[in-house]
Amino acid sequence: MSRIAKADVNKALSLAAKSIIDAGGSDGRTSRAEMKATLSTLPKEQQPLVDIFFKFIDHRDFKKGAQVTKSDVDRAVTYAKKTLIAKYDLNNNGLSRDEISKMSLTGKRAVDLAKALKAAAVPDAPPRLDEGFSEPDEIAAAGQVPRDWKAAATLSSGSITHADGKFTGFTSRTKLTSAERDLAMAALAVVWERTFQYRAGDGDLKLGDQHQGILKLGSFKRSDDGKTYLVADWQDIDNDSQTLYFEKKQDGSLRLAIQQING
Repeated sequence: MSRIAKADVNKALSLAAKSIIDAGGSDGRTSRAEMKATLSTLPKEQQPLVDIFFKFIDHRDFKKGAQVTKSDVDRAVTYAKKTLIAKYDLNNNGLSRDEISKMSLTGKRAVDLAKALKAAAVPDAPPRLDEGFSEPDEIAAAGQVPRDWKAAATLSSGSITHADGKFTGFTSRTKLTSAERDLAMAALAVVWERTFQYRAGDGDLKLGDQHQGILKLGSFKRSDDGKTYLVADWQDIDNDSQTLYFEKKQDGSLRLAIQQING
């Protein structure tokens, strides 16, 4: 077995930490019930480490009904990287089979995820381009998001920020979970390349039905392929509306799988 770099194992640990924090939503506190509900939605390669690492954090400060905060997670990550991983590779040449066998269960699960992430690191396929339909029966037949789709969150105000001709982010008073914010960032970056960069002047671009448009965020299961996607539906003020279907990769990043042009 080839050695596993500590950096790869630490990356896996950080990914698990992010999943734990995201499970808590906007209040920044993750309960045991929230973690249990979230666990099955994660890629199967991530589940063992997220499960054992949450239990590790929870056990360190056990209280009935307690919740894990971001500070708890950050402290545990620092401790784990130093005590559960780094101390087994003192010569800094990567973790060998023998060194891994001496690690705790949390460390071993982090190694397992690091291996899975490394094996899955293949180039992303370009997104499939779809034509967006306007009639309900056409939309249903194609498995696309219907026009009356109920979004989990809607950005109807705020600004798209940019600098030196590049998209830098967005501002909004709408309360979003960290997962919804990641989805909005990914979607607006796509819309920037197709549309916004050609509209941008010196100031920020405004969101809203009287400005650039509205972004709806949520999930949807397409009937054509049976897959559930993270969806960002951009309703443009002009003819650049589009529905973007994202997949969550094993490393937690988002990949644009389908770009549906609605005209």
